[in-house]
Amino acid sequence: MERGIYATTVRDLMTQDIQYVDSNQSVEDAFEWLQRKKYTAAPLSSESSPYYFVRRPELAGKVEDGYGSESVQSHATQIDLDRLISPDVHYEELLEFFEREELYFIGWHDELEGIITRADLNKLPSHTFLYSRINQVENVLRDILNEDISDKEIIRANSRKAQDKYDRQGDADLQLRLIDYTTFGDLKDIVNAHNDLWKELPFNNEGSAVRILSDIKSLRDDVAHHGNVIQIMEIDGGSSNRDILDLRRTYDNILEVISSEN
Repeated sequence: MERGIYATTVRDLMTQDIQYVDSNQSVEDAFEWLQRKKYTAAPLSSESSPYYFVRRPELAGKVEDGYGSESVQSHATQIDLDRLISPDVHYEELLEFFEREELYFIGWHDELEGIITRADLNKLPSHTFLYSRINQVENVLRDILNEDISDKEIIRANSRKAQDKYDRQGDADLQLRLIDYTTFGDLKDIVNAHNDLWKELPFNNEGSAVRILSDIKSLRDDVAHHGNVIQIMEIDGGSSNRDILDLRRTYDNILEVISSEN
């Protein structure tokens, strides 16, 4: 992992205190238990492998179709290798996994040790990792803008707030550049206001620059204010409209902007 980047792995995000569905329950009882717990899925109780799990949406469909009184065991899915993931998988690779499936299990030595779902992307380690990446984007934008625009344009872009901070800290041992006192919103507005600046960044056109920087700013705001990184239906009440594909696309754009500095 690059220096200065907060490293996040599956181990930081997974739930280790696994709650099990009683394998002797009926489909309806298991569904009601998951609904009460607000779990997307859970494994069935078992003394040894193979292990099985059930998902709440699937059980809801079984209840609706009249299978509610049947044993939940007969409607469970085996946890195979495609559903197992290493606790050392890094954040970026985890996003790729989550594009394929919404949950995975962590296990070794014939034991389940954890479970991770897309909802875990809303935990603090995820926020911290994304914030560190977005901070890199801000630094890239500042370096580019510092070379191409005047201090007068920076001041005009953010109503002199940057200038005021710069003046107040002028006698400090370490004085930053005027551009270093701007917010991400200021940087986005400056890029949007100058027709040619997008050409120095990995954007196809001015329109894509506006969209990509707006998406990154939206993610930054959610991360900074402890909002949800990703929307999980029926769980988070829709505080974010970002799904896993949106998050992956925005994260890829973040990496492209960072790489443009090299």
